[in-house]
Amino acid sequence: MTTGKCLEELYNIYKEHPRIATDSRSAGAGMLFFALKGASFDGNKFAGAALEKGCRYAIVDEKEYAGDERIILVNNCLETLQQLANYHRRTLKTPVIGITGTNGKTTTKELVAAVLSQKFNVLYTQGNLNNHIGAASARNIGGFFDYREVVLPRESVHPHHDVHRHRAQSNNLHGLSLSQCNF
Repeated sequence: MTTGKCLEELYNIYKEHPRIATDSRSAGAGMLFFALKGASFDGNKFAGAALEKGCRYAIVDEKEYAGDERIILVNNCLETLQQLANYHRRTLKTPVIGITGTNGKTTTKELVAAVLSQKFNVLYTQGNLNNHIGAASARNIGGFFDYREVVLPRESVHPHHDVHRHRAQSNNLHGLSLSQCNF
């Protein structure tokens, strides 16, 4: 596949293969592998290994790793993963609760999920994956096809920036900023 693969086409691929790996060690048959980068790793180097483990496609952002027809070259893997998650969320018109602040996000997320699950099917981040990668991970977008009524508490370590950015992208986002609460 070529550079400039549009988000809608990638979303159609995701609908056929709705499981995402960002670590080649957890990659498996039929998954999409997103080659994320960190301070001490470059997922692009592991795209081939993810394909060998059975991933249907690998999404990379360095041209030198795009030699296989199952590799999709994008400008930035992390941004593409986040855009895919947002696109998927918008198509479902699912209410989302964004929880931000300096302290108490995980506890608040657990409490909100417990209360809302009394009436709704709730999908929320398991554990403490409260960053820009965890929020867009397969745990958050992969299970949506199984839910009719989903309320997704979304955590963030970027207090006001993420809620406002995502509110602009989706009219289904409701925000709760713990930095504005006086306990």
